Amino acid sequence: MMAPPTAGPLPGPALPPEDPGPDPESRWLFLSANILPVVERCMGAMQEGMQMVKLRGGSKGLVRFYYLDEHRSCIRWRPSRKNEKAKISIDSIQEVSEGRQSEVFQRYPDG
Repeated sequence: MMAPPTAGPLPGPALPPEDPGPDPESRWLFLSANILPVVERCMGAMQEGMQMVKLRGGSKGLVRFYYLDEHRSCIRWRPSRKNEKAKISIDSIQEVSEGRQSEVFQRYPDG
């Protein structure tokens, strides 16, 4: 499990823009103007990466640098003795728990 440092949310609009309705062209214009820039900004931030703590069982947390790979298909970390095997496929992620709400934090609150 990973524990991100405390950071605020990414900047963005305070209120979501109004939904354009079912017209495909209007929907595409809506998405490209309002949603896609936010997704691209988030993906860019994830590719830049950040330092987090990997919690393992009862042992002390390990500080690692986590980032989204260049293909945007895996989360990788360094340093690692596993090199090419040090990755988690995005497709394998089933749930993301934020901060101290995660199961591993509940088990090891002093990690």
